[in-house]
Amino acid sequence: MAFVMDDWLELACPTCKATLEGNAGSSSLHCTRCGQAYAIEHGIPDLRIAPDPYISVLGDVAKARALHREFGERDFAGIIDLYYAMTPEVPEPQAMLNKSRMLGGTSRADVALASWEEGFGTLGTIGRMLDIGCGEAPLVVAAARRGAQVAGVDIGFRHITMGQKQVAQEGLRAPLIAACAEALPFPDATFDVVTIMHALELFRDQARALSEAFRVTRPGGRILVAAPNRTSLGPDPHIGIPGGGLLPRSLVGLVSRLQMARPPHRRLLTAGSLRRELRTAGFADVRVGIPGLSASQRAQFSGVLRLAADGYGGLRTAPVARTVLRAIGPLLQASATRPR
Repeated sequence: MAFVMDDWLELACPTCKATLEGNAGSSSLHCTRCGQAYAIEHGIPDLRIAPDPYISVLGDVAKARALHREFGERDFAGIIDLYYAMTPEVPEPQAMLNKSRMLGGTSRADVALASWEEGFGTLGTIGRMLDIGCGEAPLVVAAARRGAQVAGVDIGFRHITMGQKQVAQEGLRAPLIAACAEALPFPDATFDVVTIMHALELFRDQARALSEAFRVTRPGGRILVAAPNRTSLGPDPHIGIPGGGLLPRSLVGLVSRLQMARPPHRRLLTAGSLRRELRTAGFADVRVGIPGLSASQRAQFSGVLRLAADGYGGLRTAPVARTVLRAIGPLLQASATRPR
């Protein structure tokens, strides 16, 4: 019997795409074609074919289990505190910044949805939606509030577990799955809308991930992307220094180590390269624009850059300024369609 989550989402083997069998009480799933078995931990199927680059599979699951044991005693903020208490390799200032970002995630997700609609047209009734690289599920929560049937996938089991807490705390239902963006565990043409919000730059293989996104999008469906701009002159999203996206990987690693942080595994994109990647994956009607900034994003700037951020909203609607911002502005957004 095919395994279905939340009465609507059928899962497929991430390797061969055949049906996965199991039932509501299963602790594992197995593929009807290749025979591969996959574990289910606290309601989250683990369908990854590769580990998170920052942690081993066993270490990731161990942290997720420790977090889940505290679900009855802690709220979402408390679960974040617990995570960083058992992750001492993240310096305290960075942990505090990350916590603030996580707690403000749904507000930024609301801004992203509104910005996509402003730039590319109303989403209307979203229908079935997948958020790839969902992290702690802020966009899943924001879309579920709008009535979408939404699912989220992320390679980090610990992040999915924190997302599970946030979804439950909001009184919502949304399936969350541990999976790789490059090997999505769904049948072809499952979703009306696929989103990737500030995650594409972190994927191991962006071309393969976008090809998978194309596969699971129904004909006529849309992909929506939000990503940092590699050629931005503003603060780098991972190391904080202005123009950090222009630095070679070796210098980014050096700056990260000086900050006592782990070097990011990333490949930042420009407006042009984002457009090319989407077209190469098979998408049509590719449009790249400039998103709005949320209040929390503007707060990251100071001095002259803060003044520029405050005026950003008006500038991005002016034709000449829009062209400049696509080149050196902090953020990009894109929309594309799978041809019918």
